[in-house]
This record gives sequence, structure tokens and C-alpha cells, in this order.
Amino acid sequence: MSMQSWRYAASRNSDGEGNISWNVRELYEQEPGKPPAYTANGIGPYGETLQELRHDLRLMYADVLREDLPILDLTHEEPELVPQEVKEEGPGMEHGRAAADSAPGEQASLRKLRATDAGDVLRAFEPGTGMERQGSVGSLQEAEHYVAALLDPGARRHPWAIVVQDRLVGLVCVNVDAANRSGWFWYWMSSETRGRGWTSRAAAAVANWALSALELERLELGHRVDNPASGSVARSAGFIREGTERAKFLVDGRRIDVATYGRLATDPWPSTTGLSLRGES
Repeated sequence: MSMQSWRYAASRNSDGEGNISWNVRELYEQEPGKPPAYTANGIGPYGETLQELRHDLRLMYADVLREDLPILDLTHEEPELVPQEVKEEGPGMEHGRAAADSAPGEQASLRKLRATDAGDVLRAFEPGTGMERQGSVGSLQEAEHYVAALLDPGARRHPWAIVVQDRLVGLVCVNVDAANRSGWFWYWMSSETRGRGWTSRAAAAVANWALSALELERLELGHRVDNPASGSVARSAGFIREGTERAKFLVDGRRIDVATYGRLATDPWPSTTGLSLRGES
């Protein structure tokens, strides 16, 4: 096995009390002619189920494709390392091509939210996009009110628009609690641009910015446990799962748990390459 053929490995771990998590480790050359070794520190953990691992690795897969590196094949019951030359449809692929590359030449970046983004916000909240719990936006007027509330100087919010060709396709925001030097962190992505790794890269960039430029000491967030993709974004942005709020939400007649995450200024920064921030001052 040579480094030219392999790059990542995954391991499934148990703490002996029934708690399962996945870790992904990079391979590195130990000595010429000898098998490569694993990095001591894994990237993760990536949740308890193989489904969650698949969500997480799809985000990594997009970055790996851009670098033309081998990836983990998650199409089988257990992850398998795949040689670089394999180009078949796999995780993060749609109709034989990478979701991250579905629109050649498109590049996402971050900029401050603007009042003129209301039209794009309305499009993101169209029925059937899964945005119902992000707010009530069913008209242009409601979209304008949604954006205005985020831009209210007295609200202590810092909303960043994820943009492609300066059109808003997603949002990352920090609601600041100045007294405690902390922030509530949240994000969403429009349905047509999900699965490209942009949400994770945007979240990593904004979280890094909040803990440095704003000098916050703690960020926290929560997501419904039936939305593991949101947990993937959180972990890619350096957040650590801290607990579960049991049966917090009532959704369609069912009580849903919420997974809680935190990131401290003293925690290791994530390896995720953040999107570029424009006009961050």
C-alpha cells in the first residue's frame, strides 16, 4: 500500500458502555518501502452511526476531489479506502459527477448580509425546501423583515451571507451574548446548493472569525438529532458535542431530541479550509 494509492482510513470505536463513534485518520509515509502509518489524532468523532459518517465524509469528499486525492468509499456497509484512479459514482456524487463540481466555475465566499438579499432569502424559503423551522418567510415583505431583524444594530447579531457570484445561497450567523463573551451559532443553506461542502467551510470560517475578531470565548449551537447533516457541519467547524436536550421539540406529533455542541477559543482549530470572508472589518 503506497501513499500514491491511499490517503484516508476510518475506524469505528466503542467506549465499552455502548457509545459508538467514528474517527477518520490520514495516512502518512513512515519510511520508504514500509506501510504508511496513521496520524495519532483522528478527524472526528463523527457521530454514532454509519449514516452520520456518510454525511460527514461527503463534506470531506468534496475537498478531496478538488485536490484529486483518493477518498473513502462509503457505498458499502463499511467504509473502504479507494484507489485514486477509481472515478465511479460514489458518496457526494450525482449522476456520475461530484456534487461539489455540479456547476463548473462556481465559487462560494462569505460577505456581510445586506438588505438587498431579501429576494434570495425568499427563494431559499420556498415550500418543500425544509426551511420551515428556520423562520416564517412566505412573502417578500416577510423576507425583508427577516433580513432587517438580523441587521438590527441593537440585536448584537453578526450575519454572514454565503454567496455565489454575489447571490445569497446560505447564511451563517452569530448571536452574541456580550456579558458572557459567548455566542449562539447557527446556519442554513438553500436546497439547491446543499451537499457541496460550502456550509461546513462557511461555518468554520465564521466560527474562527468570531473567536478571534470578536474575541468571544465560547460558541454553542444545537440541532435536531434527526438532522445529522447539521451535526456534520458543526464538527467540521470545530464544535464538540456536549450533550443532548431530550424531547426538546414537538415536530409532527413526535418529541425530538436536540444535540448540543460547544467550541471554546482554547479548543484546537479545525482543519476545514474556510471560505474567504469579504469585508469582515
